[in-house]
Amino acid sequence: MTVFKYIEDKDMFQAFFHKMLCKRLVTEASASEEAERSMIAKLKHMCGFEYTSKLERLLTDVALSRDNSDIF
Repeated sequence: MTVFKYIEDKDMFQAFFHKMLCKRLVTEASASEEAERSMIAKLKHMCGFEYTSKLERLLTDVALSRDNSDIF
């Protein structure tokens, strides 16, 4: 998070992070869902709810999809 403070174009970082998060979730290459949630929480603390709402929604959708798949 120290480096994030010095990034000038935080919107560009968000777009890149969103794209890479999607890729990690689809390929199941993420270290853990908890690690992803922790990073999003740190971004939320620094930039606010609006900055992370799409990222949080993405994780929620993946969890719901996983739950629905388990049911069937």
